[in-house]
Amino acid sequence: MAREASEVAVEKARAIQFNEYERRLEALNGEAGRIREVLAQTVPREVFEAYQAAQETTLKVASDVANERRERQDHEVRALSDRLNQWQGSLNVWRFLAGGGGILGLVSIALWIIHPSG
Repeated sequence: MAREASEVAVEKARAIQFNEYERRLEALNGEAGRIREVLAQTVPREVFEAYQAAQETTLKVASDVANERRERQDHEVRALSDRLNQWQGSLNVWRFLAGGGGILGLVSIALWIIHPSG
């Protein structure tokens, strides 16, 4: 009788253990699918680092191009400013000559420019 009681107790313990294993396996059953979903939404470190390096290179190239354009525009603005200053200087000379010698002075200077030996 003690043996039968022991066997019943062992059988009951096995049933409890079996039910516990079933519960745990059921909990883990969908885990593989969830892990696949998470991994599908992630990017490997090597891919991310390559992307980051490409972005840094692109940014450097764009920055270099912008700096070259800015330098070229600055040079063009300085050249145009110099030409404007030259024209203003020439205009001031002509204004001075017109004011000092009148129209007759301008005509004589213009004739001298056209025919310097005459």
